Amino acid sequence: MSEAKRSSLPGTGIDPELIANSILRRAFKEKIAVSPMKLQKLMFFITCLYQRNTGHRLLTESFQPWRYGPVCGAVYGEFKSFGGNPITEYAKDAMVAVGFLFGSSAKSGS
Repeated sequence: MSEAKRSSLPGTGIDPELIANSILRRAFKEKIAVSPMKLQKLMFFITCLYQRNTGHRLLTESFQPWRYGPVCGAVYGEFKSFGGNPITEYAKDAMVAVGFLFGSSAKSGS
């Protein structure tokens, strides 16, 4: 989808870290390892499907074209410390916003 068409989608979108935490919550529950790169790809496909099916913006931030695929900068910054290893914690900024959804700890096992 072109940048002009993407920016013309209705809606303000939601914080990308909330979507990341939603993906991680399911992955932790089902004991599926998710690396930062896998999370980026899942988020990109989810965003594309949502926008195609609803005609509305999903995220407040657009993906950037990087060498190994599209990247959401906020999510990259949050999880880059994991490198190629599985993510073991939720996004902290989103945890503050909706901590009641995930309990009091940002750890996956809590």
